[in-house]
Order: sequence, then structure tokens, then C-alpha cells
Amino acid sequence: MRASMATIVVLFLSGCSTTSSGNPDGTVDADIIEEADASEIVDDGGDPDVDLADPCPCTPGRHNQRIFVLSDDNELYTYDPATNTFEFLAALMCGGLIHSYSMAVDERGIAWVLNNDSHRIVNVDVNDPADCTDSGYVPASFGLFGMTFSTEDEWDVCPRLHVHSYSGAGGFSEGEDVGRLGVMDHEALTISEVGLIDYDGGELAGTRDGRLFAFAGVGPAKLVEYDKASASVIEIVALDGLSKTGASAFAFHGGDIYFFTEAMPSGCIPCLESSCESEYDACMADETCTEEFQCAIDEHGLSDECGGSWTGEFVNCVNVTCYAECFPVSSSRVSKVTHMDHDGSDGAGRALTIVHAEAPIRIVGAGSSPCVPEVPH
Repeated sequence: MRASMATIVVLFLSGCSTTSSGNPDGTVDADIIEEADASEIVDDGGDPDVDLADPCPCTPGRHNQRIFVLSDDNELYTYDPATNTFEFLAALMCGGLIHSYSMAVDERGIAWVLNNDSHRIVNVDVNDPADCTDSGYVPASFGLFGMTFSTEDEWDVCPRLHVHSYSGAGGFSEGEDVGRLGVMDHEALTISEVGLIDYDGGELAGTRDGRLFAFAGVGPAKLVEYDKASASVIEIVALDGLSKTGASAFAFHGGDIYFFTEAMPSGCIPCLESSCESEYDACMADETCTEEFQCAIDEHGLSDECGGSWTGEFVNCVNVTCYAECFPVSSSRVSKVTHMDHDGSDGAGRALTIVHAEAPIRIVGAGSSPCVPEVPH
């Protein structure tokens, strides 16, 4: 269990009459205040070793420097924004994990991994991935969810697990009150609803200074900042040109945001260029056709919205001749990394830039500990 915030008991001194500890005007002498001893400080968490200044300090480890990412078949990697490189850590084999849905990392370096099949959560020490145990969380009404750790406010410095619901019914969507934000009680290991939101299926990223963001929505995807106490929206940023795709995640690091979404299948464009070059070139020269092409790739298939305006020749080329190359099975797909300079420290505003075209895995979960830098070094 996580330590609770220590409570400091303050003695109330009445100013209605003259007493041996008070003055007629209701003030208290400084020497009386200095005589207060440690018995007046009560730790309601029952732990005498809790640091009253910070009951949830950052522990040493690699979780203080990197982002952790996870594939749907439980491969755990680190991503180092400084070098734009991935490093394999372990294949997680515990707690009945078959396919992972999402992940968050706390200030101790413990990853919370949601099982896509059982909806249970396992805990993994990212500094020792062999240390993998069941969290004790019992699945309830929230089902599947994106998640992250973020502090509550200046009086509660222990980060709490925040969740963003997903119905699991088809693709992601947006509309009035279609989703929910929740927060976990770390003593009871239960999730309570904070409020209704307008997105079904979203990833979350939090910071140690108390901010909470979601990567959600369609046409285009959006970066949404929420008030954690009420689920009210603080800011929405449209992420033009970026789709959530079938597998997605994101995390904060050093004032920047890193989005992990599915990459263009490596064999798709070479196949189209060799099989129907003129039709492909014509599509790329037309803005609507280009948008529908990216939509079809993101959605893993054609529909009225994703290819409805195409010529019959191009439909046949994409959906028949190059089908295997453009719409490979999920296990054959990988992710790309898109960077946003969220705090503006790079001088380019909030532009989106692809910094890694092909990650080694298809990423479904990402987490940065609340201990990673909040500003660039």
C-alpha cells in the first residue's frame, strides 16, 4: 500500500479570555509555540518513517530518466528521448498476461500493466522486470482504460493512478458524455468515477506538478488537459495529421510530449509504386484522396470515410493487389514516435514532428514516472 499524507495537528487557542498560554488580544507568545513537541505531530498512515515533507519520494533508478513502452504481447522497452533510441528490457510473463492494453509507471519505478483479456493489473518493477506480481486490483465497472500517475494538488504529493475509460466496442470515438475519468483509491484498490467526458477510449499522461492530459478523439486526434478534481476541460489542442490508430500511447518527458502510434506498413508504398504508380501518384496529389489513404491505413481497411472517393483502379490496387502489404496483421505492425514541444522551449511552438519512423514494437502502453524531468535539462 502507498503511504498516506501525514497530518499535522494544530492546537486551537481561544482568545476569549486571559489564560496562562494566551494574551488578552488573542495572540500567542512565540516561546509557547516553540515548546510544542513531536507528540503533536500525528502520522495517520501509521508509519513513523514517513518523510513529512514528501511521503512519496522518488526512488533511485532508470525510471527517473526514460519513458517505458509496452507491446500488446508484453515486450517491455525503454525509450530515451535524448538519444531517440529504444532498449529491450524484458518479455513479461506473469499474472496471466496474454495481451497488454495500457501501462503507467509510478514514482517507485513500479509499472502498472492492464491485462487486455482479464482486465486485471499486474505490477512490474522496471528496474528488475523479473519482479512481477498481481496488484490486487479486482476489475469492476471501468473495464479497459488508459492510465497514468499524477499528483493531486500541493497538499497531496503522492501521485495517484488516474484512468480514462474505453468501452471496447469498436474503434475510438467522441461525443457528449461517452467516456469517464476515474481515480484509484490505493488503499482499497478501487476506482471511483470523477466525471463524464466526451471521449471513448483515450490514453493518459500525468506530471508531478499535478497536470493531467489525454490523447483521445478522432478526425483529428486531440490533446486534452483535464481538471483532475472535476473532469472539466482546461484546454483542447487539435493534433492535425495525427491519428490514434489501433494502438497508441503517449508520455511526458522534459516539458515535451512523445506520441506512439502505428507506423505506415513498410511494404505498402513500395507495392503501390510498383503495381499502380500512376494511380498512387494521382491520389497523393489530391488532398482528399491523401487524407482518405492515411485514414485507411490507420483504420486497417477501406470504408466510405477511408477510400470512398477513390477510383475503382486505385481501390483494386490497394485492397487487392497490395492488401497484405498495406493491411498486415497487427502482430506485423510497428509504431512511430511523434514529438511535440509542449512547453515551447525549442522555439517551434507545438509543431508535431516524426522523430522515429519505425519502433521495434507495436506500442500499446507508455509511461513516464512522475519523477522524470518536468523541464528540459
